[in-house]
Amino acid sequence: MGGRAGTNYFKRVICLGLAGLSYLLSFGGRLGRGGAVVLCYPGVSEEQGRAFARQMSGIAPRAVPLARLPETGSYRLGTPPRVCVTFDDGFENLLANAVPVLEQLGVPATLFVVPENLGRPPHWTMRPGHPDARERLMDALQVRKLVHDHGWRVESHTLTHAHLPSLPAAEVRRELSESKAALESALGVPITAVAFPHGAYNQTVLEEARRTGYVSACTLEPRLYRGGQEHRIGRFLMSPDAWSLEFYLTCAGAYVWVNTCRRLLTAGWRWLARRK
Repeated sequence: MGGRAGTNYFKRVICLGLAGLSYLLSFGGRLGRGGAVVLCYPGVSEEQGRAFARQMSGIAPRAVPLARLPETGSYRLGTPPRVCVTFDDGFENLLANAVPVLEQLGVPATLFVVPENLGRPPHWTMRPGHPDARERLMDALQVRKLVHDHGWRVESHTLTHAHLPSLPAAEVRRELSESKAALESALGVPITAVAFPHGAYNQTVLEEARRTGYVSACTLEPRLYRGGQEHRIGRFLMSPDAWSLEFYLTCAGAYVWVNTCRRLLTAGWRWLARRK
């Protein structure tokens, strides 16, 4: 998906064209869609507030909570995808710029937090110049209020936001289990889902997530949720800065095929570069 800071403009245009073609060939998303599109936002800044509100207004009638995906994500020919809104990390700017919008529109949301990084800026490595690098994360009290006063679902984003595939199995287990235990103790609600930091995982990580008791594990693979008892849930990384047409086509399921095409294009460009 396009719309993220630093994304190459030319690639965004190509991906947009491919998504538009997919949309047309599926008769406006009516052929072979169904399922659910799960969006993943980091923070929402004050400058992004109006754009975020426009995005949420567009998907409000078909927004569903993450916990209801097994019953609402089933495939039905001709049905536009449902849309699920999630946030990673728990940036404090969501309280002013996202929570009121979602409450007004009745859009449910799920927040994945890092219990050892509450109440301060991210302590994990971020790319130079990342707009959220100095942004404060919610503290424990703010997270509790979000759950008990605003009805949000809060889940695990691991204990420290570690890159799980690079860790030994025992450390992966600690990241998953201690995050789950800490959040359940602090919030008084069951923690049943985990979002892997950076969307990174391997088979060991998936197996440890199951053993730890997570019903679902969220990645950053841009794919539709098709229903049933899927443990791994792909998500589309999204930003309020996305072009309106990018956002619309993503929520219509048209960007599902773009990821494969984009990988092929990237491989082709690299091959050509090596030939020069």
